[in-house]
Amino acid sequence: MVSEREVGQRLVELSKEPLVFAGQPPHLVGFIDVKNVTGERLRLRNVSLSGLDRKLVHGGSFGPVQAFGLLGAGERKRVRVRLAVQPQAPPGVYKGKMECAGEQCEVAIHVLESWKLRVSPENLSIKLLPGEKMVRSVHVTNEGNMPYALHRAVFAPLQEKDGLHRAIYTALMEASSQGSDKTLDAFVRELGNREVKPLTVKVKSGGRVLNPGASSRLELEFEGTESLKRHCLYTGSVQFENSNLSFDIEIVDQMATAGKSTTK
Repeated sequence: MVSEREVGQRLVELSKEPLVFAGQPPHLVGFIDVKNVTGERLRLRNVSLSGLDRKLVHGGSFGPVQAFGLLGAGERKRVRVRLAVQPQAPPGVYKGKMECAGEQCEVAIHVLESWKLRVSPENLSIKLLPGEKMVRSVHVTNEGNMPYALHRAVFAPLQEKDGLHRAIYTALMEASSQGSDKTLDAFVRELGNREVKPLTVKVKSGGRVLNPGASSRLELEFEGTESLKRHCLYTGSVQFENSNLSFDIEIVDQMATAGKSTTK
């Protein structure tokens, strides 16, 4: 068996078409059409890239790129090549050269747009009075390669936890005393009674645009509405592109929240 690391002579024949990598950072995939021109089995381990834009990779240059393949004598095979670029590599088409076992070909790297945010923490638990405001802090990091514009306010639909089960129970109890033909009417009425207005969540601090690789501490203001019932637990979420900040909010008595309306 021959390895491309063992000899410097021409061992393969490559397709005349350029090798194309495509995908969202940091992992891109390409395929090379390669033929073993030796009379023995050939094991491919990696390829090398050159002439590419330095901002594609940390340090400005690619090391050996893995391209595993085992070809019999004279065999032609399509070999998968995996390429790692930096997560914030700007979208675009980058061209260069690839060398594989003594042969060279053109390379085109298509870096696609990546909208990827990370929110920490991912969950919040909030207790407040109807009409009360509370500010909580979260950190948002842009792990993609596109700038992200932050909204100053978002509406977060709320759902009463176990509200559906309570509505079914109430409807069945009513049906037992008024007749089964009233069950559906009672169930729909109970669901309507448990609906509440969406919560307005305001972004009180942080920049308007989060650039690739940047992180920002955001102050989020939550305000209870009069439609929220005391001692009921509601769940909701705020969407930051692909990332989701979930929260539960409970309306409690004045005594239970004294002095906590400005908690962060």
